[in-house]
Amino acid sequence: MLRTSRRATATKVGSVLIAGMLIASVASSASAIDVTQGVVDVPFSTNTGAGATDVYSGDPDLVMAVVVQTDGKILVGGIFTIFNGKPVGGLVRLNPDGTVDDAFSDRLDVGFEGGSVRTIAVQNDGSIVVGGVFDTVNGVPSLHLARLKPNGAVDVRFSQQLTSTGDNTGLVGGSVRGITIQASGKIVVGGRFNTVNGVDSNRLARFNSDGSPDTTFSSNLGTSPNNGLDGAVEVVTQDSSGNLLVGGQFDTASGSSSVDLARFSADGVVDSGFASAMGSGFSRLSIHFVSTVATQDSGKILVGGSFTGFDGHSTNNIVRLSSGGSYDSVFTTNVGSGFETTSDSAQVDSIIEMSDGSLLVGGDFDKTSGVVTGQVAHLSADAVLDTSFAANTFALTMPDSTVLNPSVYKLAAQPNGAVVVGGWFSSVGGVASSGVARLAAPDLTAPTSQTLTPTAQFQKSSSFGVSWVGTDPVVTGEVTSGVGQYEVRYRRSISGGALGAYVMWKPAIVTTSATFAGAPDTQYCFSSRAREATTGVTGDWSAEKCTTVPADDRALTRNAPTAWKRAASSGWIASTSSEAKLKGSYLITSSSRSVRTVGVVALRCSNCGSVDIYVGSSKVGSISLKKSGSASRALLTLPRLTSLKTGKVKVVVTSTNKVVKLDGLAISAR
Repeated sequence: MLRTSRRATATKVGSVLIAGMLIASVASSASAIDVTQGVVDVPFSTNTGAGATDVYSGDPDLVMAVVVQTDGKILVGGIFTIFNGKPVGGLVRLNPDGTVDDAFSDRLDVGFEGGSVRTIAVQNDGSIVVGGVFDTVNGVPSLHLARLKPNGAVDVRFSQQLTSTGDNTGLVGGSVRGITIQASGKIVVGGRFNTVNGVDSNRLARFNSDGSPDTTFSSNLGTSPNNGLDGAVEVVTQDSSGNLLVGGQFDTASGSSSVDLARFSADGVVDSGFASAMGSGFSRLSIHFVSTVATQDSGKILVGGSFTGFDGHSTNNIVRLSSGGSYDSVFTTNVGSGFETTSDSAQVDSIIEMSDGSLLVGGDFDKTSGVVTGQVAHLSADAVLDTSFAANTFALTMPDSTVLNPSVYKLAAQPNGAVVVGGWFSSVGGVASSGVARLAAPDLTAPTSQTLTPTAQFQKSSSFGVSWVGTDPVVTGEVTSGVGQYEVRYRRSISGGALGAYVMWKPAIVTTSATFAGAPDTQYCFSSRAREATTGVTGDWSAEKCTTVPADDRALTRNAPTAWKRAASSGWIASTSSEAKLKGSYLITSSSRSVRTVGVVALRCSNCGSVDIYVGSSKVGSISLKKSGSASRALLTLPRLTSLKTGKVKVVVTSTNKVVKLDGLAISAR
């Protein structure tokens, strides 16, 4: 028989609906959602604490519905009455970090009485539509279907619209198992009921946004005894055209053969062509049913449940159909032996299509395509198993796994790619997690980088060090894998000139420093950016750090060759120097420069003289080279000029019969 504890819906990530919830537009961007890596989010599990538990035994209790709101909060529904020690009555809302939203629970108070929450959908205004097995919500009569305000308070008027006076009130005959919100705001529900306020609406019904039954929809389902579905509905979702895809355990839809899966128009008219394309539908030697349906961007339809065949083709618990309903053999070939378990009949309960087209599948299984995967598997868009994800599988456990098999009932993606998992389990990958856990998102938060050096405005050598550092931010729900590589680039110009185009210096360097071999009379500006270690997400370029290698003395024009003596000088720029003792001797640039800071690299000694520096015809300052003690080479600059000056730069000897030994001329427009 169909396991009554089962209820799962599929989610489409990067499209529009997650269990009937409109996802923020960012969710459709591949840069916003990517494939989770199969790593347990330990802080999330820590924050959920004791999780979903039975009020009497304290054992893990069943989570059957999970929906992520656009604000990142997480709605969790099921059979449980306690969550992390707090009475919650079948529904709890978690903050994005996994802690309980106490304000929501306080308003919901005793919650859903008389059963359990099986399905949840969120409307565009934040209102929360809840279906399941219950009689009242916080004391308000509301048979199997209710709506909460965004803050958790019961929408009493909605419940009043659902019901009429007399015996045939509300959804009669069974529970609600699936909900989807149409673009019009109307609410379509599926389940095990057969009438709505006394009107035939077998296992499928539609309500107006105020909660009143849509009798036209029920009429479109057909007339008794061929109204609606002849068996249980487990999932209701929509394709990109707004058609309704309905799965469960049934043989006919509006009187036409359509085994376990049917398609209806948005207004409830059965699609007989779709049913015809499905042929004999789903099969198994024993009980067979559909529990989850999802559509891919291509329009193809993914179907999961408990079955071993479709239209005469062998396929274990998952199949893909064309948009018209016909069998896709490529998908079945790639998935091979499909989803299996060693202890019981396997079942697929939830499917998510990620932004890159790949699939996450959850259910009651422990092998996928013959490989041990635990209860969550990652497939390519065409069903090829991702074995690297399988290696990270967070195997679920129960307190006594010889009696109870852990299962996943619901997968729900968050905008950053983290996936919330709901089901029946007590631990995930060795981490205590009762009924709900989270697969951490891949590290999609870009790391930051800071270029640390050079800090000096001028260098005393052509070669100098450059350094940088990166930080990978810790983000709730993400695997923080750190910085893996850096890129370092630079721009350059002649000293005092306009910077040119960027040049990539280090395209993929792991270390955070390197020695740069520059050229004299050149300004360099460096920037860096960091790349995340596992996903390769790259951050923005850092602010630049600029420095200038002074012009070599040999590149400067001498006023008279006899006035200057040039010599080899080890360790000096280009290993040369120019020396003069005659007052009035000068060295000058061959071209005009823009100057804000200027200086010389020269010898300082007790018998050293002095120089004046000119930009064009303007003297901008004087520098004394005299110092006591041992002689040494030094960089000496004038105070920064009050305004930018332009012209050839000239160094003039102002001392008589004193040593003026120059190595270079430092010029910067900064």
